[in-house]
Amino acid sequence: MNGMIEITRQPLNPDAVTARVRQDSNGAVVTFLGTTRDFAEGKPVAHLEYEAYEPMALKKLEEIRQELRAEFGIADAAIAHRIGPVAIGQISLVVAIAAAHRKEAFLACHAAVDRLKEIVPIWKKETFADGGQHWVACESHALPAEPPAAANHPELAATPSAHPELVEGRIAGSATETDLAEKLARRQAEWEHGIILPGTTIGGDVGTFSADFVLWNADQTAARSLNGLVDTGASYTMIPASILEDLGIARKRTTTFDLADGSRRSYALGYAEMELAGQRDLVHIIFGPENTRILIGAFTLEVFGLAADAKYRRLIPAVLTL
Repeated sequence: MNGMIEITRQPLNPDAVTARVRQDSNGAVVTFLGTTRDFAEGKPVAHLEYEAYEPMALKKLEEIRQELRAEFGIADAAIAHRIGPVAIGQISLVVAIAAAHRKEAFLACHAAVDRLKEIVPIWKKETFADGGQHWVACESHALPAEPPAAANHPELAATPSAHPELVEGRIAGSATETDLAEKLARRQAEWEHGIILPGTTIGGDVGTFSADFVLWNADQTAARSLNGLVDTGASYTMIPASILEDLGIARKRTTTFDLADGSRRSYALGYAEMELAGQRDLVHIIFGPENTRILIGAFTLEVFGLAADAKYRRLIPAVLTL
């Protein structure tokens, strides 16, 4: 038995995926094919395009595979998802389940597709025959409605002053369009010369995409899986206070910040254990207002030696330079 998970830009072969789970001891093999249909949202579809945060997507697909084996007692599962353009009638998803009996195989296959849509960071863009486009998240309650770029978020206004950026001791609101353009040019130059600094964004500006992470309280007795906007304009990671309180994370000190509109506001800071991009370490956390989007700040990325690749919407290893 040799189940598998895969994300690929190549056409999918359902027979090859199904073969990864078949063996003589199984009485049932159920294979699901997700294909591009020619009509959606009441309009003819020209083609689909999928994007994924691949490191986390692969991790989540493997989690699903292990969950299916534990919950339904199946022999194994194989899951393959295609990304990039997918033409009408072509296959974007193959899920193959092998089990001793048909009931478990059917139930596990149904659960696999539902779970994938709920937690795996893969987005689908529908391009219609009339030229219109529409992003569809795997599941709106768990993932943003599209790969989140600043320009696509109504809560992130187009002007810098409307999107306050957390920095040490204040929230910077004085940045001008010129400042941001110079910052972007500098980061692009660093990228072109192979220098990627922890806590920076390359290939775009701040507030570019979201990432999954796990947060523990200091004594590691409680944990919660979360999703936050990677925003290297923010120094600290900010999470609504109620989430931190539920985890039993304590307020250690209070810091006053200058806001973009000229006002001042105090936030409590604490410490939490965080797992991000397969790494785990202790980070600062701001106790944020309840209506705020979770932000993953530059200081957090520096702890893990990561930078934000805005072009491909992913976290990448960075280097420290003198």
